[in-house]
Amino acid sequence: MITIAACDDKEQDLQKLIEYIDKEFTRLQVQYKIIPCSNGQDLLYVQDEVGKFDIVFLDIELERDNGIEVAQELKKNNPCCQIIFVSGYNRYYKEAFRVQPFQFVDKPIKKEEIIQVIQDVAEVV
Repeated sequence: MITIAACDDKEQDLQKLIEYIDKEFTRLQVQYKIIPCSNGQDLLYVQDEVGKFDIVFLDIELERDNGIEVAQELKKNNPCCQIIFVSGYNRYYKEAFRVQPFQFVDKPIKKEEIIQVIQDVAEVV
């Protein structure tokens, strides 16, 4: 079972992301569970409670948190976690490389881009 987290503080983006993830993993016939979070602190708390995530879709610019710092914390406890940053701001790309993300997805979220990144990451988890 693949454990996936989706973290975005904008409800509409979070729901769209979950919908696309759900449809593609169902199509791939892979067992998975998706855990939604609306901020970085909840994401870190859930990881402590539920266990390690295999894949995390993470907004970089969260209302109360910096997604790159959240990713660093996730990677401390789970270095194999595949981080996929979701952001409308390309100014974070260089800084984000410190956590060795699997991929970047631009906002606004596009179904085709999410499908492609899921197909790519499914091969390595």
